Amino acid sequence: FSACLHEERFRFDAPLLVVAGEQDTRGTIQKHLADWTKHYTDCTVKTIANAGHVANLDQPEQFNRLLLSFINDCTS
Repeated sequence: FSACLHEERFRFDAPLLVVAGEQDTRGTIQKHLADWTKHYTDCTVKTIANAGHVANLDQPEQFNRLLLSFINDCTS
């Protein structure tokens, strides 16, 4: 996941949403959350409370609200 921050082949030229569960202890996502907005100017980082590594399954309603809001912002 953190390779996307540093490897040119993973560069995004579009709005980017990074969602992490507040209680995610797998991998390095928590360590690198702040780095995303430094490397991608059009990046939004959101953290979901009471969610782990699969935040979309742990808190589906909150995840869906974040995603729909992001999509609406991108298309308006």
